[in-house]
Amino acid sequence: MKLAKYQKVEVAIFGVVAPTLLLIHTILSLLSGEAFFWGRGLTVIYHGNEAYYVSLLWFGVSVAMYAFFFLRPLKLLSYSQRKLLIYLSLVLGSIGLLSTFAYV
Repeated sequence: MKLAKYQKVEVAIFGVVAPTLLLIHTILSLLSGEAFFWGRGLTVIYHGNEAYYVSLLWFGVSVAMYAFFFLRPLKLLSYSQRKLLIYLSLVLGSIGLLSTFAYV
């Protein structure tokens, strides 16, 4: 399979580097019992059980980025498997986003 140069850069940055860094940051924050939410120039730090629910947002975002920017152009999974992965990330992201509002 041949990819254009901009697609290779997109796959590398948005499909591998960004989701991996987001996952590492989220996991390291969870190990210290914290989760962060950034929005509208505001940073909110959650602690304890709330941190686990809010971190689902970032897990969902990273899975969606991985599925859309890495798996789609390289066609490593079938369409139905990628669709299932996107739905999973949507559910995780929705739970995490709703948790940010529930615990404020």
